[in-house]
Amino acid sequence: FSRSVLRSVFASVLQKQVATFKCDRAIDLDVNLSSHIGLVQSQGDLLVTTPGDVKSLVLRFLEQLEVASDRRAKRNTPQLK
Repeated sequence: FSRSVLRSVFASVLQKQVATFKCDRAIDLDVNLSSHIGLVQSQGDLLVTTPGDVKSLVLRFLEQLEVASDRRAKRNTPQLK
């Protein structure tokens, strides 16, 4: 909804691509997420998201920090051994 509204309102003023960011803590993130967002930024395009998606990304980041700092988790998690 917000993407189509943004395009219709600003189409005559802005000639930019509109990218959508979605994040769900239950689904793995794209390993190229940082480069995709960097590309959107470098091209001056628009990135549309919701507060819930930003919250999910921040919570996922905090969870990964906790796992990385927990010594027992390092021993028990294959990717952190």
